[in-house]
Amino acid sequence: MVDWLQWQSVSDYRTAREWTTHTRIVLLNLETFLSLVNDAETGQRGYLLTHKESYLEPYEQSISQRDEQFQTLRQLTLDNPAQQKNLDLLEPLVNAKFAELAQTVALEKNLDHAGALKIVMNDFGKNTMDQIRAILGNMHDIERGLLQQREEAYQQTANNNAELSGLVIAIGIGFIIAIFFLLRRLERMHDMVKICAWSKLIEYEGEWLSIEDYLTRRFHAQITHGMSDVEAKKLLMLLNEEKQKEAA
Repeated sequence: MVDWLQWQSVSDYRTAREWTTHTRIVLLNLETFLSLVNDAETGQRGYLLTHKESYLEPYEQSISQRDEQFQTLRQLTLDNPAQQKNLDLLEPLVNAKFAELAQTVALEKNLDHAGALKIVMNDFGKNTMDQIRAILGNMHDIERGLLQQREEAYQQTANNNAELSGLVIAIGIGFIIAIFFLLRRLERMHDMVKICAWSKLIEYEGEWLSIEDYLTRRFHAQITHGMSDVEAKKLLMLLNEEKQKEAA
C-alpha cells in the first residue's frame, strides 16, 4: 500500500512538473509570436522611411517564420479549447496584417511611396494590429492563470512527495529497529539455561544460583513469594489427612 502511494505521489509530481513546464513554453511562444509580428511591422516602417533593403531583413525573417510559429501555438494549446478559439480569431487578423505589409513593401519597391504611405496612414493596419495584440494579451492572461494553478499543484505534490518519503523512511527505520530487537530477543532465547536436576539451582556466569537470585541477577526482576493453586490444594489435602489420622 505504501509502495503504491509512493508511486502515485511520484507520478503526480512528474505530471504537475510537466504541465508547469508546458505552460511556460506556451507563454514563451506567445511572446515570440508577438515579437515576430512587431518585427515585421518595424522592418516595413524602416524600409519605407529609409528606402534601404537592409531594413527589410526582420520583415522577411518574420514572413519565413510566421506559419511555423503559428502552428507551434496550435499544437501546444490542443488541450485548451479557449486558446484554440483565440487562435481561430487570431489567424485571419495575422494574415490580413502581413498582406497589408506586403502591399506597402511592394508599392515602395515600385517607387510608389505615396501609395505605400496612404495604406500605412489608413486605420485598417493600426486596428488590425491592436486586435492582434489584444488576442495575444488575452491568451497570455489565460496561460498566466494556468501557470499559477499548476505551480501551486506542483508545489503541493512536491510537499506530499516529501512527506510520503519521510513516512517511508520512518517506516523503514522502525522496521530495522524492530528486526534488531527481535534478533536480540532470539539471541537471548537461544542461550541454554542449565538447571541442576537435584538442587534445582541455575548456573549463571560460573555460579549456581537459586531461581530468585538468577532472576534478580539476569533480568533485574523484583521477587516476591506466593503459593500456586496446585501447591495450596496439596497442602490442604495433607492437612486433612493429618486431621483424619488424629481423629482415628
